[in-house]
Amino acid sequence: MKIFKAQTFKIALPLMLVALFSLIDAPVQAQSIIYVSSLDDTVGAGKGCTLKEAIYSANFDSNTAIAGYNADGSPQYVTTQCVPGSGNDIIVLPISDNPVVLTLSSIAFDLGNPVSWAALPAITSTITIEGNGATITWDFQTCRDNTDQWDDPGTVFYFGTSEPCNARLFAVTGTGNLTLLDLDVKGFGVRGGEGVYGGGGGLGAGGAIYVENGQLDVQRCTFEGNSATGGDGGNASDGDDGGGGGGLGGQGGITIGNSLPAYEGGGGGGGSQTDGLEGTSDGGNGGGRLTLPTLKNGQSVTYPCAGSGGAGDDGNQNPAFGGNGEAGTCPGGGGGGGGQGYLTSGNGGAGAYGGGGGGGATDGGNGGNGGFGGGGGSGWTGVLGGTEGGTGGFGGGGGSARDGTVGSGHPGPGGKFGGHATSVYGGGGGALGGAIFNDSGTMLIQNSTFNGNYVDRGNGGNDGNPADGSADNGADAGAAIFSYNGSTTLQQVTISGNESTGPLGGVYIYQDPNNPQPTAFNLYNTIIADNGGDLDSPDECTVDGASIVTNAAGNLILDNNNCGGVVTATDPDLAPLAYDGGLTPTMAITKHSSAFNAADSAVALEYDQRNVFRPQAGGFDIGAYEVCVPVNQFVLPCLSGPQQLPPLEVALNIQADPPTGGTTDPAPGAHGIILDSVVVLQATPTPGNSFLGWTGPVADPTNPTTTVIMNQPQTVTARFTALTTTIAGNIAAKSGPANARVWTLSLYDNGPAGAGNTVIPSFTLTQTAGAACTPVVNTSFPLAVGTINAGVTGTANVLIDFSSCAAAARFTATFTFSANNGTVSGSVVRTNQFQ
Repeated sequence: MKIFKAQTFKIALPLMLVALFSLIDAPVQAQSIIYVSSLDDTVGAGKGCTLKEAIYSANFDSNTAIAGYNADGSPQYVTTQCVPGSGNDIIVLPISDNPVVLTLSSIAFDLGNPVSWAALPAITSTITIEGNGATITWDFQTCRDNTDQWDDPGTVFYFGTSEPCNARLFAVTGTGNLTLLDLDVKGFGVRGGEGVYGGGGGLGAGGAIYVENGQLDVQRCTFEGNSATGGDGGNASDGDDGGGGGGLGGQGGITIGNSLPAYEGGGGGGGSQTDGLEGTSDGGNGGGRLTLPTLKNGQSVTYPCAGSGGAGDDGNQNPAFGGNGEAGTCPGGGGGGGGQGYLTSGNGGAGAYGGGGGGGATDGGNGGNGGFGGGGGSGWTGVLGGTEGGTGGFGGGGGSARDGTVGSGHPGPGGKFGGHATSVYGGGGGALGGAIFNDSGTMLIQNSTFNGNYVDRGNGGNDGNPADGSADNGADAGAAIFSYNGSTTLQQVTISGNESTGPLGGVYIYQDPNNPQPTAFNLYNTIIADNGGDLDSPDECTVDGASIVTNAAGNLILDNNNCGGVVTATDPDLAPLAYDGGLTPTMAITKHSSAFNAADSAVALEYDQRNVFRPQAGGFDIGAYEVCVPVNQFVLPCLSGPQQLPPLEVALNIQADPPTGGTTDPAPGAHGIILDSVVVLQATPTPGNSFLGWTGPVADPTNPTTTVIMNQPQTVTARFTALTTTIAGNIAAKSGPANARVWTLSLYDNGPAGAGNTVIPSFTLTQTAGAACTPVVNTSFPLAVGTINAGVTGTANVLIDFSSCAAAARFTATFTFSANNGTVSGSVVRTNQFQ
């Protein structure tokens, strides 16, 4: 249990000091400590407090959570076992001898999330998460297995490749303030929605975290293997016109004669001719802020953020003009599709923030512009004039009409990172921020590592090769971090081994020249190196904006593009990502690295990602890792920091009842545990016993794996009971010559208990026929058989010399057995046995 004393100490004490200084410098804020006591990914199961439930508790200041939605969109609230939040709350994750892994596999039921699907509810309040070295990872396949949509391949084919199980971990809203401490975030990913029938592909952004006007503070964390992928642009199809992909994950809709819905965030399809002549039809509605996939245990619900589709004429004799699609009404809303009229047709509506533009109606409608999504495809032909494809936000542009009777159509341009459309194909969507995307928020990242994250641009319609008439692919940037306006500070960070399909890897800071907002970038003592792109020399750190305020010092950057404060551009020779004494994995350097002792002391932090005191060996190192080298033979490396008070500990007393019934982890006995931590407990019965349950204040008394909250001294007991079993014996085989005959004795466990420490104490042969002889048993007893599980056979061999016996001799064989410390015993008798 040394991890509780050594490693937890390093995180608990600084947090207490921060809290103390906060009390001195600021008014007292109400707060609760909310303990995550269940490793499940559930809401309302009543077996402890899960991470989803803890965030709801902090957001709502109540131990309630949303377990689902009714058909009318109203939430289904449940009471949880979490501590109610009360202001600026602290969420504490469990600790263990080995890093705790929280595997998430379900989308949070949170229609208030403005930036699409996420594994956890949006952060709307001030929350600190003490990770204690836990890894949070995403299980894509389990999510897909539990989603009804994937049981119907026809549905997936019809709407393209929109994927409801692409999910980021956190979304931080304008009212949210999230602090992450000692956490490993791994394997999350998002994809922009697909454009349909000329619609542009949507933006994929923020694979692990999306900050939308909120605040994010990251300390001693690792981000690995997270991704953002742009949506593909749509291809053309006669008579049908689709919407742009949602910029935050939803796919454009299509309309073929009838109004069909778009997926979440996507623009609605335009109205189309139903009879090949001058017909009318309504445009499809845009996608809402969040359309949850239809789960096997729930319903699909769409939040009302979508623009309605334009109406078509009823087909009467009077000339008709198709109505325009409405714009999306709130973040995530897609524009409605244009209606198909008798003489003229409606235009697609614009997508709101994150929404795709609606498609123009078949006969001449213009495609709607995308928010951060793709532009909608325009109408197929323009009877009265050319039509325009919608402009993408950060998504791809929408394709224009193939031809215009009185004029030519114009393809829609992509946004800054979206691919340009052609006359019939939508441009690919951009991919930004493989780990973190920041839109106008405030980010502070210190002593953290980014490795193996990537961005993958969306393909333009038709295959993304302009040489054969296809639309342009999208662009990608910021394989680790992309910041759009707002303020970003990176201090003692290591960013390496991240990948992009374009030339813009690592970090990208962007200020929109068409709508410049205050933008600041502070870069101190940070390594940005070996972040690959599709060029030999990718731009690993880019500042793109005329009036971005920058402050920089002490940085190591390879292939730099306008980032300041570079003191060396020599490869730092980073080691692979690994645990090296800290709670989260880091990338080590040696004293031979170009980062060694090269940092600017004026902007250096006091500790590294492992909580090793800085400086070591006479100077500060660049990046998240401080090298520990001996000063001389009398001084140990990795000097600790200034003398600190020991952390507060409370006693955890663990018992097993009965002691022989099973084992526990931590082992039975007394353990000193850091106050206000959560300890994972594991009970394992010994063979012949079963686990009955826990007594004491555990989260789930019936589960062998559970947790206990150490907010005071605690005593817990794992209770076991002996199971009964019966054993049947036999002589399974005989082999070998007469003077070295091998008999195989078998014991079958009938259950329900296992048979532990099974032995054969004795074996005898009594002659019953033939000339008298004396066989010799050349095996020592007791003979060990070992553990036999229920329904399994155990065997042991006995060596016998029958050389004094004639072939006609017959014997009665008797052997005894004992198991489970003598609680199970018996004998086996087999008569008329030949040698």
